Amino acid sequence: MSLRLLRACKQPLLAVRHTLATSCVVRGAYEHLPIHEEWAASAKKAMKGKDPNKLIWRTPEDILIKPIYTPLDRACDRDKPTEASNMFLTDLSCFS
Repeated sequence: MSLRLLRACKQPLLAVRHTLATSCVVRGAYEHLPIHEEWAASAKKAMKGKDPNKLIWRTPEDILIKPIYTPLDRACDRDKPTEASNMFLTDLSCFS
């Protein structure tokens, strides 16, 4: 059935993918932070003066990927619950 739907689609698949990716109601609340200054200085020296910001690239989903991440990049997640925070934990005392 999905093959029939794909063949019936009049729009190019890339346009459909872009529409689906950009029509999401909930967007990430993450703020893009610049590259860590200390690392940028050493990277610039290692790259013989080239701009380390040129190492940042963008995925097809419009997500910026930096060459290095630090704990400061995850500061916005500190108060958010994680999957491991008691969601799936069980009594493991029998393994002690």
